Amino acid sequence: FEAAVLARHNEYRARHGVPLLTWNSTLADYGYSYIDEIESTDHSACSGTLVHSPRTGLNFGENLAYGTITDTQAVDLWYDENVYYNYQDPSQSSGDFEQYGHFTQLIWRASTQLGCAIKRCNGNIIYVICEYHPQGNIF
Repeated sequence: FEAAVLARHNEYRARHGVPLLTWNSTLADYGYSYIDEIESTDHSACSGTLVHSPRTGLNFGENLAYGTITDTQAVDLWYDENVYYNYQDPSQSSGDFEQYGHFTQLIWRASTQLGCAIKRCNGNIIYVICEYHPQGNIF
């Protein structure tokens, strides 16, 4: 899981000439602790409700995915948001930030570390949470 998700991130980052990410186990541990924390709530990892972790006081960004997908397809979904992003004038990007924010975090130049966690649910459904340090999407 870790090697595949890191490789997919770096494949996409290389397309944009931004530094490759390195794996950070502390970030991955944070993702797993958040999955454990929400397990008994109505927005548990396998509920299909995506709720970002509080990350209060922490300097990292976060992407979430859920569905009948593979771990690397989660990264593909985030990257596919690039069609909504206006490279020449980001303020003119299509729709709102929710439509391309995962993409911009994925390729954010200043982000150098990645840690992800995965929860396997029933029916080949997975929940993926990726943490990025330093956080991106600071405009």
